[in-house]
Amino acid sequence: MTALLLIVIAGAYSNFYASKELLKGGRIDYYIQNNVNPTNQINYIIHNPASAVITFVKSLIFLPYLIFIKDCSFFHLILFPGLDIYNALCLIFFIVFLFLSEDLKMAKRKKLELIILFLIIYTSIFFIQYLSWTPVGYDGILGVGARYFIPILAILPLVFGHKSNSEKLTKYFIVFTTIFLSGMLLIIIAGFY
Repeated sequence: MTALLLIVIAGAYSNFYASKELLKGGRIDYYIQNNVNPTNQINYIIHNPASAVITFVKSLIFLPYLIFIKDCSFFHLILFPGLDIYNALCLIFFIVFLFLSEDLKMAKRKKLELIILFLIIYTSIFFIQYLSWTPVGYDGILGVGARYFIPILAILPLVFGHKSNSEKLTKYFIVFTTIFLSGMLLIIIAGFY
């Protein structure tokens, strides 16, 4: 059943979106030189399911370290002058936001639903990159960047957030958020102008 669903989703993606949209722009040279073809990748997955599953699971487990820790680049700008400061501020902000979420009384079932939603979106990002950016039969998934995960990071504080009754902590959080947003703006301006 799962394999059939995978084939239907991959076929729809390949026929209705990838074949037309991915050939626009400057990517075509990369696709030709590196044998990137969503249709052929789907055929490879169908004919070599064990290899594709091993590649996919291995990438789901090991790529997050490279994406978020080693080569973290939310805007795909490795040479961005303030990248280390930016990444440190993002990490600090996320940790603070995670532990200062207030008044989130969610049932365990709702939290479980959010975790499942997070995992579906997380694996879908990898799957889309596997079809649209990775060479056919390659032993890994290319093109996955931290910037693709920014929207789903907002789900995590809803799941793992702790209730805080302290008004003082709320004020600190507002100040910290203001400083964070100002700092992000200044880092980007200083880096490009």
